[in-house]
Amino acid sequence: MIAAMRMTTFWNAIEDLIGAATSQREWAEMLGAEWGPAATLLRPTDKRAEELVCRKGRLDGCMRRVVPLIDGRLRAECGNPSPICDSVFLDEDEVKILALDPQKLAKTLGRALKLVGEADKARLGHTAYLGRYELSAGRGFPVFLYLPQHVFGFDAEAFD
Repeated sequence: MIAAMRMTTFWNAIEDLIGAATSQREWAEMLGAEWGPAATLLRPTDKRAEELVCRKGRLDGCMRRVVPLIDGRLRAECGNPSPICDSVFLDEDEVKILALDPQKLAKTLGRALKLVGEADKARLGHTAYLGRYELSAGRGFPVFLYLPQHVFGFDAEAFD
């Protein structure tokens, strides 16, 4: 179960990825052993990746273009004028963009932390109240989830 597993790489990925969305292949490469449990917290979008990051080419990565072949297959080719990484054949699922599902994440965190109360579903996606963590009867504290967004800023209204 997700609650019983440490998912440090997953948390780092959703902080690093703008909008917490990328191709299935990139999620799987970034998350490694955490891919299986983390995949349950992602949802498909209607978008496909046109480029994929190659982490083998250089330390900072280079971009591989996704090229459809005449036989219907897909291939990712190095975007550098003098290719520094190998081409990779892909299947359709690998180029589908998957995004973090804040509803599933909130529900999973609520169960894992045994939070009392309901998550603020209307606000999920930026800063949201998830519930209250009870230390003992009448003693506890509120728990919030903050997810990085495309623009910088802090949603102070969520804490009212």
